[in-house]
Amino acid sequence: MSVSIVWLDPFLAKIFHFSDDRMERMVIPLEFGNPSGFDLIVSHLANSKQVVVLSPGNSGPDLIAWVKSNFPDVSRRIVGCETLPTADNVAIAEYAVRFFRKPVKPVKASG
Repeated sequence: MSVSIVWLDPFLAKIFHFSDDRMERMVIPLEFGNPSGFDLIVSHLANSKQVVVLSPGNSGPDLIAWVKSNFPDVSRRIVGCETLPTADNVAIAEYAVRFFRKPVKPVKASG
C-alpha cells in the first residue's frame, strides 16, 4: 500500500503515489461541474492507506464532501485538506514529508 496526495482544480487532477522508494504521478483531465472525474480519482486511491487533498480553491473540499457521501471507506483515509496554488514537484514533496514522513526520490510520470 502507498500513501497519496491529490491536487486538483476544476479542470485537472494530479495524483501522486508515494511508496518507500519513489513518487509516481498521474494526471487526470476534469470537466468543470461534472463529478464523474471524482469517480476516476477515487478509483486511483484504492491502494492508498492515507490521502491528502490539496487545491487552490474549493475543489479539494468539494472532492472530500463528494467522497464522504459516495465512498465513506475512502473518506476515512483522507488525513488532510489544504490550500496549494500549484502542484509543482517540490511543493508536493514537502507535503509528503510533512504528512507521511516520506523521503522523495526520482519522479516516474505516468498518464
